[in-house]
This record gives sequence, structure tokens and C-alpha cells, in this order.
Amino acid sequence: MPTDYISIKALVDDGQYEALAEYITNLDVDISKIDSISFTGNAIIDVILNDKMAKANKQDITINMSVGFNDAWGIQAYDIGIIISNLLDNAIKAMQDYDGVDKNITFSILSKSPVIIICCENPYSDENKNQTETQLWHGLGLKNIESIANRYNGTMRVEGKNGRFMNTVMLKAQF
Repeated sequence: MPTDYISIKALVDDGQYEALAEYITNLDVDISKIDSISFTGNAIIDVILNDKMAKANKQDITINMSVGFNDAWGIQAYDIGIIISNLLDNAIKAMQDYDGVDKNITFSILSKSPVIIICCENPYSDENKNQTETQLWHGLGLKNIESIANRYNGTMRVEGKNGRFMNTVMLKAQF
């Protein structure tokens, strides 16, 4: 679950509406600083993608993207957003510990009816491979992704080979 959602929910649950208003105002300022590139035409997904691109750029990490989204898939943008956010956060975090020259993440969302495939790849070196795999498999983010994949009759696969770490999520469209 994205950090902002958890923070907002906690403030609402505690009845701290003044703090909530301030938090949202600050969040709005942060969002307005993000370059607004339309990747999918869906506002929720585009804000998440723009935020992750900005975070990666600040760390001299390149994200090569090929993404799409279609409401006709019957998959909620919120669920896709959780998947995107967690996959890219994990890849960006892994790149912080990566000592190689190739600081490129490849991210794609494509439809091959009746499934949607979301793939995130990043390089790894032998020094950070085991640490990255352990962090990813034990993280709450991947459990959330796996839960969403199961909800849409899909799967999640995490693998490392040929110096690349790849996380692939497949969701079945809900036509």
C-alpha cells in the first residue's frame, strides 16, 4: 500500500482533520512539482509513474517505460497503482545499492488478451543480488502485489538471471 495512503488513513482514523488538511496541502505541492507526462491517460496511474520517474531521475537512474492502461480490462487503476508503486520502489531501492554502470530500469505494462503483463527489470551485481532477493521476497509490497495478482486470477514471478533482476506480474482481464 502506498505510504501516502497509509498516512492519510491514519490521520482520518485518529480524527486529526487539521493535520490531514496540512498533509494533503503538502502532498499537493509535491505533486505539482512533478513533470506531468501522460503515459496512460489515467490520472491515478500517470501521477504514480511521474512520481517514480522523478525519484529515479534525482538518483541518476533511467526508467525506460512502455506502458498502457485500459478501463475495459476491468482492473481497478488503484490496484495497478499499487503494483506499479511497489515494483518501481523496489527497483529504485535496488539501484541505490548497485555498483555497476548500467543504472537503467525497464518497466512495461502490456495487454495480450486475456492477460495484462506488468514487468519491471533492473540490473544487479553479485554483491547485491542476494540482499535484493531477500528484501523483495520478505517485503510487504510484494505480498500486496501477490494478493492483487491472486484477486485477478494472475501470478507474480520474481527471478534473477544474466545480471538482470525481473519481477513479472500477470493479471487476467475482467471482461
